[in-house]
Amino acid sequence: MKTLILRHDSKLSHQYAEVTAKSCDDLDIEWEYHDGYSKMSPDAAWIDIDIIPVELKQKWDNSNQQKASLCTASHVKMWKKIAESEEDTVILEHDALMLHKFDLKLPDMKFVALGYKLQKPEIYDHKGAGPTKHIIDSHSHKGTHAYAITGKTAKYLIEEIKTNGSGLGCVDTHYFGQKKTKVKMSIADPISAIGWLRESTIWGSSSNMNSTYIESFRKNLL
Repeated sequence: MKTLILRHDSKLSHQYAEVTAKSCDDLDIEWEYHDGYSKMSPDAAWIDIDIIPVELKQKWDNSNQQKASLCTASHVKMWKKIAESEEDTVILEHDALMLHKFDLKLPDMKFVALGYKLQKPEIYDHKGAGPTKHIIDSHSHKGTHAYAITGKTAKYLIEEIKTNGSGLGCVDTHYFGQKKTKVKMSIADPISAIGWLRESTIWGSSSNMNSTYIESFRKNLL
């Protein structure tokens, strides 16, 4: 399974991504960097992807909408790459840490969240929990910083955006929050990764919002 590490044009983003890469190296996971969008207009980002969602006909009301659209465009750029390669892929944002190698067969038409967000990674006993054994359904997953999709799912997502647009909101709300897609959420059980919350490279502060913890995660919190 391919692994992509998302980073953008920020010194801090690159520093975080190096830590993410090391977590992959420690597990003998092959990976490659994927450069997303930050210091440009959303219109330019979507044109660069060669997808023109319907909302580009609207005005950008504020800087938060622009940041949100650039974040979503960064993920969509990866989805397009995955759709073209038809490879099942793990996507890690620059603040993700891999805890276990994820190698289960992925379901089509689902995002598979690999974990939750934590300010202190050490409070989760990942060794005691063990590697992922199952993939279970999840109603939504706010702010997953690590997930996996199949090539078929990526193809569907790209066609969905061409038809319906991506939404002005961030990928967390419209896709992982299940407001803008028919691709459903699921989660690795036990989890394979976490998002390590530190200083945000996009927003004024990092959001610590999580979805309801699955039992295997909750019982291994120290």
